[in-house]
Amino acid sequence: MMASKILIAEDHDLYRDGLRHLVMEIFPDAKIVEASDFYTASEQLILHPDLSLLILDIQLPGTQRLDGVKQLRSAYPLLPIVVVSALEMGPNVQNVMALGVNGFIAKSAKKHEMQEGLLAILRGELVTVTQCHDQLPSFSPRHLETLEYLTQGLSNKEIAKNLGISDITVRQYVSDIIDHLGVENRTQAVMAAKKRGIIID
Repeated sequence: MMASKILIAEDHDLYRDGLRHLVMEIFPDAKIVEASDFYTASEQLILHPDLSLLILDIQLPGTQRLDGVKQLRSAYPLLPIVVVSALEMGPNVQNVMALGVNGFIAKSAKKHEMQEGLLAILRGELVTVTQCHDQLPSFSPRHLETLEYLTQGLSNKEIAKNLGISDITVRQYVSDIIDHLGVENRTQAVMAAKKRGIIID
């Protein structure tokens, strides 16, 4: 599949320029639209409903990291979205991919890896390109949601209400999280998750 129009939403000028050149090498006829903050990116998406691809920096000014990804995926469910980020620890990738994006590419990835990744995404594949090979615990989307609520200090009953599940199920999730992280309690689990990059503050 060829890309006719691509939005690059990245706040760092030099990296955005680099992405533009990289994209133009594989899609020389594509029109490149750019944004340096979330508000501008949202405007460009409205102005250009025929976009073929969105390349989105997860730390784009104007949004709280994953919140921006959630908003755009919800508003544009059919648009291929690839997230680029310097945060490439395994669980961060899982957090992003769990939101339904088409790809995650680390900013440390080599040029040819990025290009191959973009081509694969436009072929309909789900792609992750990182340089990190740390063996970290893998959590389901439900476990990650529970962990996020734990960081907010919510009780099991409050978490169960928010997720629409039973207290017993929440207790099992919390127990799983504690076991996977090799800690002894909820507080230690939250501290370990933040230290290891499983949770993005």
